[in-house]
Amino acid sequence: MAQNAPKETRYRNIGIAVASFALLGWLLMLYFVSVSASTQSDLDRQIALHGTAEEIEARISTLTTQADEATVTRDANASELDAVSQRLQDAQTEVASLDEEAEALRQERQTLETELVTGREELAQIETGLSEAQDAVATTSQELSDVGERLQDARQQEAELQSGIAALTAEVAELTEEAADAENRVQTARDAEASLEQSLLAAREEQQEIEATRETLQESVDALSQRREELAADTLAAEQQMKGLQDMTSELTRMLADRSEQLAVLEDRIAGLQDEAGARVRADASSIVLDVPYMHRTTSATFASDGTFEMRNMLNDDSINGHFDLSEDEITLSDVEGDMGDTAFPMTCAVSIDDAGFTLEDADGTCGPLDGASFTLTDR
Repeated sequence: MAQNAPKETRYRNIGIAVASFALLGWLLMLYFVSVSASTQSDLDRQIALHGTAEEIEARISTLTTQADEATVTRDANASELDAVSQRLQDAQTEVASLDEEAEALRQERQTLETELVTGREELAQIETGLSEAQDAVATTSQELSDVGERLQDARQQEAELQSGIAALTAEVAELTEEAADAENRVQTARDAEASLEQSLLAAREEQQEIEATRETLQESVDALSQRREELAADTLAAEQQMKGLQDMTSELTRMLADRSEQLAVLEDRIAGLQDEAGARVRADASSIVLDVPYMHRTTSATFASDGTFEMRNMLNDDSINGHFDLSEDEITLSDVEGDMGDTAFPMTCAVSIDDAGFTLEDADGTCGPLDGASFTLTDR
């Protein structure tokens, strides 16, 4: 009984396997039947939609031809794409170079603007110093006027004292003469000697007083003379100070003029740099090379980075020159000097760029004799 158990188990497993394979076979058959029905249905639908096999083959042939043409077009576009990619890389490189130049110009402009601000501050300081110097000159002039008035008063007082001294001297002379007469009378008239002695004593006392008064007046005259000398020295010092202030004013005026000239030079330089940078950017945008000659038949044309141009006839060496304004697709010539006959300026022409150079065409009816002129770059 124990030996039959493994056999029963094995038979049971075999039965289960057979049943499983049978079930799997039925499932596969059902799947293939379903797929066949679906395939037939899809085929019928494709035939209904696209026609018979001959029609499908004709369409396949047409689509194959179109695919070949699309392949040729794709190859051509790929070649053109490569060329455009190369030009794009060149343009990106040139734009990077222009960005570096623009950054350098911006830094230089910032430096010049800083110098301009510093110069204006120095100019303001100089103007302040000049104003203070002018105020000092006005104050010194008033002081000099006051000193002159005091000097005139001192001179007038000195003249009055001199007149007083002269009068006192004359009076002393008269008194001395009277004293002499009194002594003579004493000698001749002893009877009146006592009275004359008293008169003489009184006269001598008066004379002493007069002498003392004269000494006092002389001291006053000496003091006034010393004061006059001091006032004269003060006047001379004031005049020298005024002269020094005038010299300082002249120096400040000269420095102000120099600073103004320097500021004007800086402003002109900034304007020149801005014009040159603008001309370079416009020239780069239009692909016209600056500072290099172009040729049209026997005519040479050169467009400079400072915004000027020159056209010269190589046969007879006649030339014209002026200024140009360059945009992306137009150029305007103005301020022209030279023999151009009846040609009117300013002249505006459309610019067409090609590999060899550029061509000018009439844009607004003013291009005149340059309409259709093709200029070729002679040297890069």
